[in-house]
Amino acid sequence: TFKLVSGAELIWYNFDQLIENDEIIIVEGEFDLLSFVENGYDNVISPPNGAKIKSEFLDSTINLFENKKVYLATDCDTPGIEFRDELIRRIGAENCFLVNFKDCKDANEYFIKYGGLEFKNLLKNANEVPIKGNISVGSLYNEIVDLYENGIQSGFKIGIEECDKYCTWELGRLAVVTGRPGVGK
Repeated sequence: TFKLVSGAELIWYNFDQLIENDEIIIVEGEFDLLSFVENGYDNVISPPNGAKIKSEFLDSTINLFENKKVYLATDCDTPGIEFRDELIRRIGAENCFLVNFKDCKDANEYFIKYGGLEFKNLLKNANEVPIKGNISVGSLYNEIVDLYENGIQSGFKIGIEECDKYCTWELGRLAVVTGRPGVGK
C-alpha cells in the first residue's frame, strides 16, 4: 500500500536515489517510476502528487540537482509539460535531457506498448533541451545550399541609383550607418 499522510513533508518518491546518483530520471508518477525500475534503472524519482507543481519539495531539494545529468521523462500532456518546463527553469537547461515517448503519453504506456528492449533506448535517444537562440548547422542546410547555388541575392532598393549601386536592404534587419559629419552618409 502507498498513501500520503495529511500534513507530512512532501518529498520525492524514491528520494534516496537523488542523493546517491549523478544521473537522475524524473518521471511524473509511481507507475512510470516502476516501469523504469523494471527495466533496470534505479536512479528514478517521482514528485509527490504527480505533476502538480508544489514548490515546497522542489525548494528544499533543488541544491541536490547541482552537477547532475537529469533526464526529464514527464507525461506528454499539459500538466506534464508544465512540470517539465518548471524543472528546466529550476535545474537549468544545460543539465537536462528530454525523453521522447513517441506516440505514448508516459513511460508506463511506452513500456506496455513497445516492451523492454525498446525501452532501453529511451535514455540513449534523449535530446538536449533546445536553448532559445541556439541553432544547429543542420537547420541551415537549405540556406547554405541556396547560397552556394544562387550566390548572394540583391536586397530591396530605395530608388536612388547612387545608393542602390552599393547597398541594398533586407527586411527584418536593423541597419546602422555611422560616420563623421559632412562625409555623405
